[in-house]
Amino acid sequence: MLKKIVIAFFLFSATANAASFDCAKAASKVEKLRQLIPNSKESLAIVTIEEKNPRSPKPKSSGRIIYVTQNGFRGKEDIIRQRYTKDPKTTLSNMKIVGYNHEKGIVYFSVPAWAVSHAIHAFTIPFDNQYMNIKEKFITDGDLTFVNMSNLVGKPENNKYIGSLVVEQSEIREGEGRVYNEYLISPAGKRICELNTDVEDWKLYLPCKK
Repeated sequence: MLKKIVIAFFLFSATANAASFDCAKAASKVEKLRQLIPNSKESLAIVTIEEKNPRSPKPKSSGRIIYVTQNGFRGKEDIIRQRYTKDPKTTLSNMKIVGYNHEKGIVYFSVPAWAVSHAIHAFTIPFDNQYMNIKEKFITDGDLTFVNMSNLVGKPENNKYIGSLVVEQSEIREGEGRVYNEYLISPAGKRICELNTDVEDWKLYLPCKK
């Protein structure tokens, strides 16, 4: 038996490309979204499916898109299915959507991978509705704190960090043992810098440690 768990909710128009995630807050944002979306009849939801009371140590799991087109057609597609391998970076199970880049339509999700860390993966929503072409890819290890979608510093050179990820990662340091810090990670998974979380409002300005 499969149990449907709503992890994230997206309501958008293919032309407007506006979205909101967090199903718990989605209802209260519908009116605001309608102001952004020319065609309020067009919507899409992303859910995860997990097997309830599995009899196998490898339970069935998938990511599913449920959509309504502007002409009222309703459909659903399993875009990502469970995958068990010896490599934690490529194993997919117990998926949880953790972030969204609303400008590029990139969905980030995490899966349990290592004893002290998750694996963060991503896929892009195709606005031509060709959901069968969706392919996920591993980005980095850690726990996603948020997707940075602004440049509050105001410096043009910082525009390149829009769309980057703020990720909590751990490492072993001599004399300190295992430590957890926040890092700025590029969309491709490259570590840009360690963030200085001692600075007030660091989440807004993303100051790198010197």
